[in-house]
Amino acid sequence: MRYPHVDMEGLTAIVALAETSDMAKAGELLHIGPGAVIKMLSKAENELFAKLFRKTKERIELTADGRIYCSEASLAIEHAVLAEEKIVAAKHLRERRLLVGHSAHLPARLLALLAHLNDESILGMKIEQTGGLDHNDNCL
Repeated sequence: MRYPHVDMEGLTAIVALAETSDMAKAGELLHIGPGAVIKMLSKAENELFAKLFRKTKERIELTADGRIYCSEASLAIEHAVLAEEKIVAAKHLRERRLLVGHSAHLPARLLALLAHLNDESILGMKIEQTGGLDHNDNCL
């Protein structure tokens, strides 16, 4: 297997900046300051021997090389997040917990079925409703 020259921090900085076109907003997404975003971007561009962004008067935009790199970097980040989610899911299954996302507009019959199944003697697990789950889909 080959390994990338740019680390995961660099990948996330590139994708966050591509999504926001703003150093401060990219930093907010990553919970770091804009200076750290600039440092990670500079390191990544040096490792790739390529300029990924250009500044205009209004914003920061991807170069042609940046568009190529960013589309693949986004996939790498999605796969890393999926790996993290699989670890959490495996842990929950070992604990006999299964988290399933759903729409707020579930059909009444499905809700009734879930209520019926909410008996540990039927499935060997308890079904709970949890609020506050959030998933941000940050694709380019």
